[in-house]
Amino acid sequence: MLPPNQAPLGAIQLGNTDAKQSPKQSPNTDSNKAIQNYFCDTVDFSLSFKWGIDTKSSSSPNFFSTIVSYMSKPIRPAIQILFNSAKVSQLLSEYDYMVMQSKSPNVLVANYSWLKLNGLFTVLLAAGIQFNELDQRRRDIIKKAIEENKAKFEENEYSLELFEIVSNTKSKKNRKLIRSLIKVRQELSVHMEKLGQPNWYTSVRKTSIQLDQLARIHSNFTDEHTQIDYQLMYWHTPDTTTGIQVRISDFDHDTHHELEKKKAKLSIYFNKINTRKRVLHGQLHQHLHANRISDTEARHHQDVLGLKPLGVIQ
Repeated sequence: MLPPNQAPLGAIQLGNTDAKQSPKQSPNTDSNKAIQNYFCDTVDFSLSFKWGIDTKSSSSPNFFSTIVSYMSKPIRPAIQILFNSAKVSQLLSEYDYMVMQSKSPNVLVANYSWLKLNGLFTVLLAAGIQFNELDQRRRDIIKKAIEENKAKFEENEYSLELFEIVSNTKSKKNRKLIRSLIKVRQELSVHMEKLGQPNWYTSVRKTSIQLDQLARIHSNFTDEHTQIDYQLMYWHTPDTTTGIQVRISDFDHDTHHELEKKKAKLSIYFNKINTRKRVLHGQLHQHLHANRISDTEARHHQDVLGLKPLGVIQ
């Protein structure tokens, strides 16, 4: 009687003999080729892989003999930039404008222009412009901006002084206009500081500019006064010569009363200009002698230090 779960010995031996006597089956080459073709057809369309046959490992190609190789391609920029003469000129114009805007009194405009200026600087270097050339260009632009700032400051002071002389009322509109001109003066002072001249518009220089503008206004009013005298003489002075005289004009001339009224206004303006000049001369003298000591103090220091008036030690 056999133990449980044990097969008869004859059956096991019979199975072994059948396995030994059965002929060796050949591998299914058709199925291997189909699998290889499937993977090759699927992966060959990719740009990242390349399937090939490793001839060193074995002579018979199969799936495990394939290798993966990365295809090397040259790296190209995403956007190609062509630097011709017109493009370089345009970039240089934008560079000049951004240099001026980067010195603006407005903080937002200055920061934005500064960031864009850095980008333009890098692009111009890539275009072949030398660093020294760009730096010299920036210096020239700043010098030009300083001269423009001086001219604008003088024109603003001219408008402010002229308005103070001509305006007779202290209305809300006039006060608003004066505040606007004063604000422009402050912005121009800040702009000059950003251009590298922090102590340019001192009290002495501002007063000197105001005196120059008053002299300019006085000269213009003098020319106007001369024109009025000429019109009075030409149109309203009786001629003692005999005969008929014809005077032709392209415009309607003012009456004698209107011309005399203009002369009276100019006389008032001249008085205001002279008064303003005296005030400014006093301020200028005060600014110039603000940090100076008196003659008495100077002699006292000389006695204490033992100095002669020429500064030689006794």
